[in-house]
Amino acid sequence: MRASAIGRPRLITAKRVVAAVLLVLVGFVGWTGIQLWSSWNSVEKVPYNPTVTRAGLPSIPDPPPGETVAPFVVSPPVDDATFDSFLVVGSGFQGRLADVILLFLLPDGAEPSIVSLPRDLYLPSPCGGEMMRINANYNGCGDSASGPELLALAVEDFTGVEVDHFALFDFDGFDEIIDDVGGVTICVDNPVRDADAWLSLPAGCTQATGAQALGWVRTRKTQELVNGTWRAVPGQSDLTRHQHQQDVIFQLFERLQDFSSLGDLTNKVDSLSNTFTVDSGLTMGSAISLAWSLRGHDQADFKRLRIPVENFTTSGGAAVLKPTATFSSILQEAYPELRIAGGPLD
Repeated sequence: MRASAIGRPRLITAKRVVAAVLLVLVGFVGWTGIQLWSSWNSVEKVPYNPTVTRAGLPSIPDPPPGETVAPFVVSPPVDDATFDSFLVVGSGFQGRLADVILLFLLPDGAEPSIVSLPRDLYLPSPCGGEMMRINANYNGCGDSASGPELLALAVEDFTGVEVDHFALFDFDGFDEIIDDVGGVTICVDNPVRDADAWLSLPAGCTQATGAQALGWVRTRKTQELVNGTWRAVPGQSDLTRHQHQQDVIFQLFERLQDFSSLGDLTNKVDSLSNTFTVDSGLTMGSAISLAWSLRGHDQADFKRLRIPVENFTTSGGAAVLKPTATFSSILQEAYPELRIAGGPLD
């Protein structure tokens, strides 16, 4: 009896300790969750309802003969269940044009992919059908569509893929994000520079600051120092620039997804809340689910899709890029096992 009486208080005490620990843990998780919710709510959201927005756009008239019907290609709609899609846009030129346009495609059970859409891609705008560079859609369509909405719809029209969500950053924000994650690695064979992009890097690998990374993704006139003489980097093109953008974005995402706890994720969201804008339909739960699903992915896990283009000069003398293949054919080649647009593509 005495042993039992002594054991009972010890058991009660142990239960109280366990209950206290659980209470503390629940309180911590709850408090961290509140902090995460607060941080997420501080991220700027912009309205996004593609179906409603498209219905409110000006009707597209029959195109008159001439340059307005310059050759271009479009893709049939892709079944929305095939991909989760995410558009990442970097704005430059005082926020009036999209300078970086990246589309992430996340199919269920297959490798994710990424494609850069050249900002000079010459396509009809969803706002009235006028032919223009795709990045000019970032100006919006009056009261009918915001810039992000119109750009997303233009991407949908060309690719056939519905844009489920988008994230926007301006280059000041991009600069801050890179610095917040500790920089990114940029490797070059020779010293490089571009005065227009404020770029200057030594030979070898540099743990680049936000300002250096910004110059790297924006450079169009890169020069390298070879045998004491500065020369244009041979073979550089918009495709080279796209490669720079993808490499930096991938490194950025790899660092952002390196969170080990809810508290760590909260700190990351809080530090980036003033640099990103996302669509209003992206809930905190969806964002966390997306971030968690991408943990552990690196550049090698992504298919890199390329849009074949050729140079085209408008009647006004503007140099633009004309796509020479449908995006559907690009998807078919990348994902032969998937049924695109409900069946095999032509």
